[in-house]
Amino acid sequence: MTDQSQYKAPALEKGLDILELLSAQAVGLNQKEIAQALGRSVNEIFRMLVCLKNRGYITQTEGSDRFELSLKMFELSHQHSPIKRLVSRSVPIMERLAYEVDQSCHLVVQHNQNLVVVAQVDGPGSISFSVRLGSRLNFHDTSAGRIIMAYLSQEELEKLASSEIIDLTPDLLEELHEIKDKAFCEEPSRHVKGVWDLSAPVLDHSGKIVAALSIPFVNKLQENNREAKAQAKKALFTSTRSISEQLGIGQ
Repeated sequence: MTDQSQYKAPALEKGLDILELLSAQAVGLNQKEIAQALGRSVNEIFRMLVCLKNRGYITQTEGSDRFELSLKMFELSHQHSPIKRLVSRSVPIMERLAYEVDQSCHLVVQHNQNLVVVAQVDGPGSISFSVRLGSRLNFHDTSAGRIIMAYLSQEELEKLASSEIIDLTPDLLEELHEIKDKAFCEEPSRHVKGVWDLSAPVLDHSGKIVAALSIPFVNKLQENNREAKAQAKKALFTSTRSISEQLGIGQ
């Protein structure tokens, strides 16, 4: 068997290290911070930053020395056929859902060990809460993350745990089992007071999860929120089934 470790590409690895580092940052990093985080010299990083910037993978705000990811990688991922098809079939259904429940909604997929918002529709009213298109979400503190985890195999969960992405406790396993039984996750937002995370799965014919469709349900003072949330849950189920049918995979 060929030892693939001999086929190293140091420059490519440096570039990928920078992209992976910036993808995990809420705000950008400057050249010195990037070099320190990667254990490399500033001179090593400089040429790579120039190349990535020239190719449009990273950007700098005018007057700032901080680098951050552009949307180019997100745009490239949308050109990948399965994601492109999922989004094109989902968005019209999501638009109807947002109009029906007067709330925003978003679609989340797992990409390797990340969760990414690949489609988002605002609610039609003047007040709503939305999650930005292209956002990376955590497995452990969103209902979409819990829905997706609930449909992963034990092996896949253990892989996430070994990478320290989740803490695979007996309590979590029990919770995920209950979520899968209901095919639904409903919980108060762990980020915004007054918002409830509602999520349901889009499944393929074998029961494997394709995506999670979520509504960040905003409690409104002039409404019966209990009734409105029940209606939103019903509409969410209908929407996930419709997306599966549009994809030709059924539920």
